[in-house]
Amino acid sequence: MHTLSPFSTALFSAAVHGTAIASHPLKQALSLFTEFVLKIKALAVMAMTLAAAGPTQAQVRFSGSTMGCFGLDCTPTTSSSVGMLNFTGGSFDGSTGLDGTMSAWLGYFSWNYFEGLTSVESAFTLFINFTNPTGVSPDPIYGAGVDGLRIRGKINGVRYSQSSVFLDFEPNERTYTFTGGQPNLPGEFTMTLSDTYIDGTTHVFGEISAATVTPEPISLLLFGSGMAGIAAARRRRKQRQDA
Repeated sequence: MHTLSPFSTALFSAAVHGTAIASHPLKQALSLFTEFVLKIKALAVMAMTLAAAGPTQAQVRFSGSTMGCFGLDCTPTTSSSVGMLNFTGGSFDGSTGLDGTMSAWLGYFSWNYFEGLTSVESAFTLFINFTNPTGVSPDPIYGAGVDGLRIRGKINGVRYSQSSVFLDFEPNERTYTFTGGQPNLPGEFTMTLSDTYIDGTTHVFGEISAATVTPEPISLLLFGSGMAGIAAARRRRKQRQDA
């Protein structure tokens, strides 16, 4: 014959006789068991939250300005020239889409007026100063080579212009980390600059992609601890009501 355990007997007696379990001697054991279950649930919530705390794509604000100079070990300025070729820095301010991408305008190249033939052979350095996000690392400095010929004039009375001057960034693509901004979370992004021929006014764009942020683990632990605190407060309130 099957014998009921003391715990099952108490539950059966309460159901038959209408006795409140809170007044039974097993009240303390039930309270401890309930507290244990709540703690397990809280720990499970924290574990799942931490497991999901990987990088996620987000709408990240990117703003800043650029300067440049012709040469390798040169001093950046908002406007720089070599021969007939000029570079003027620019500014940008925008946010990535939900896909983590946006295009940032980084300035433009232009030519002084001339007739005939001119050549360019120089290094070029582009400096990007980010105001958002903050703490961008490594330093966003791009080196490039500028090399080629440009011809301007008239042939049989028709204006003619042709350029083989080529802007070649090396490397084109770099990945950066940041510590904060909008949103104020750490993350990373990739910026790619395209090589291009310089003929007339030529704009330079930085294509931002894979912009992600990573929630800080301490914030997630505080969230999980808060969940545990709420559960404990509910348990204590219920005990007072049953008493």
